[in-house]
Amino acid sequence: MIEWFAKNPVASNLLMFGILIAGLTSATRSVPVETFPSFEQDTVTVSTQFRGATPKTVEDGITLRIEEAIADVEGIEELTSSSSEGSSRVTAEINTAYNKRDVLDDIKVRVDALNTLPTDAEKPVVSANIRNRTVIWIAVRGEVETKVLRTIAGQFREGLLTRDEISNVDLQGVADYQMNIEVSPQTLDAYNITLEQIGQAISSGARDVSAGNIQTLNGDILVRSDGQAYSSEEFSAIPILSNSEGEPITLGEIANIDDGFEEKSLITTFNGQPAIMVQVRRVGKQSALKVAEQTRAYMAEFSENLPSGVTLDYWDDDSSYLKTRIGAVLYSAWLGGILVMLLLSLFLRPAVAGWVFLGIPISFMGAFLFMPFVGGTFNVVSLLAFIMVIGIVVDDAIVTGENIYRRMREGMDPKEAAIVGTKEITVPVTFGILTTAVAFLPLSYLDGTRYDFIGSQMPMW
Repeated sequence: MIEWFAKNPVASNLLMFGILIAGLTSATRSVPVETFPSFEQDTVTVSTQFRGATPKTVEDGITLRIEEAIADVEGIEELTSSSSEGSSRVTAEINTAYNKRDVLDDIKVRVDALNTLPTDAEKPVVSANIRNRTVIWIAVRGEVETKVLRTIAGQFREGLLTRDEISNVDLQGVADYQMNIEVSPQTLDAYNITLEQIGQAISSGARDVSAGNIQTLNGDILVRSDGQAYSSEEFSAIPILSNSEGEPITLGEIANIDDGFEEKSLITTFNGQPAIMVQVRRVGKQSALKVAEQTRAYMAEFSENLPSGVTLDYWDDDSSYLKTRIGAVLYSAWLGGILVMLLLSLFLRPAVAGWVFLGIPISFMGAFLFMPFVGGTFNVVSLLAFIMVIGIVVDDAIVTGENIYRRMREGMDPKEAAIVGTKEITVPVTFGILTTAVAFLPLSYLDGTRYDFIGSQMPMW
């Protein structure tokens, strides 16, 4: 191959330009950019909500029964669980020798077949744990009511989701909305009604109802009643019963309605002020750099219309680490290339120095070309690998170029010197690269979740 390419310079140049163009295209369009590697952990989680139950009740009624149901599923290496107030969580660690999706399906079948769980408990949710890295946090803060902050944070989240590069935004540090309806025992006795009857009236009066369709000559007309209640005013207007004159008595007349939040021991502050945190993640092939850039841009745009006393701040922008690492790679590549050209131009020929310098971008573009096929991404781990390999690329290029130059000084024809000089050092250069690869190879055989972070990037190393 070396001899053939040396004797066919047109093919060599076409291959070089092909690698450069294909690698650049792959790097800009096909390789995701993320701060840290995303990887799918070898665990399956079964989560169940049992509102109002004590941890002991949750453990006896849900957690232990789920553990017993899935304990003998083939492929489960270890089971861990936690039971807290109103919530159960069972985590199964999967043996790496088994296909996690198959084990997940088996666990789901076992859990769905359970008929001994409390009737008041919600249906268990079985899911594989996929970790998507957070790119940036936004703090919505101010000395205002929690409802005001929650409304502003919700509007900011909805605006972010309209951006092209952003599709995963969550609110953290705030309780969920909750409608609290309280009816005193005296009121129940006065109207001769029970809480169950009130609940049924609310359920039937606060929902959307589809009444089918009407067929006409011009087409079908869908009949639908939009009655879903969302605010305290809408719940107050729900009719519960009728008085002696046939007039409706609404929920607002017999109950106290509080449109607020769930009761949780939760206090979130940012720089000493009440705050709600907006968590922005990257998913799929989204670029962490573009996600952070669009978040900051929309943050500046959204801040112009904020009410007095409310401000936005960004925090923990992980894309800054990625920018620093990319800068280090570019700096190392340019500095190494310039120093190589200067030194080789002094002691060898400038043409040799130029080809050694070209070896750096050509090698990098070749790596970029194959990154999508091995699941590689640009992140702080893979970029560290590029920094390390710059020395190997430059060193091997120098050794090859110097040996060719030595043969030329001995009087050999330049083309023949290129062939002979390259063939002479093919074996030592190849094994020099392999010894470096062997040093990192054992990392790919380590088992356990803690090594998934490194193992997910081993094809790049």
